[in-house]
Amino acid sequence: MPRSIHRNRQRTSPLAWMVAIVCAILAIAVIITGIVISTIYVIYRPKMPRLKVAYAHLNKLDYDQSGLLDTEIMITIVAENNNTKANASFSETRFILRFHGIKIAELRADPFDVPKNSSFPLNYDVASSPIPLDQGAMEAMDNALKAGGPIAI
Repeated sequence: MPRSIHRNRQRTSPLAWMVAIVCAILAIAVIITGIVISTIYVIYRPKMPRLKVAYAHLNKLDYDQSGLLDTEIMITIVAENNNTKANASFSETRFILRFHGIKIAELRADPFDVPKNSSFPLNYDVASSPIPLDQGAMEAMDNALKAGGPIAI
């Protein structure tokens, strides 16, 4: 009678099973987290808050032929939050006004919050100190003044 030969099977170690189970749990957790984040995003549909210049008025423009520019500008910048379910926070908000690359003024705002679906105005009344213009800016100012047209700041 023939003998049956039993092969010695190697068993998977318990450590390998534990690693496989942990990896499977992590993979399932990543998938569930992705589904939850996507669902929350679709429900809230967040919109980026916007900053826009609502009003700007040049109160004073003094320019002499030596190239010194002195201005006073009133600007209203509005922070808009069109989100219906989330507030928007702004911190370290600053704007730099330039004329042909030359810094005229720096506008800063303290940290502020804009409630959901509303806006917050930032009013500035800026008076610059006399600013020396370079040759290119002087030519642009001279041409605009001679033409009587607008001056791009």
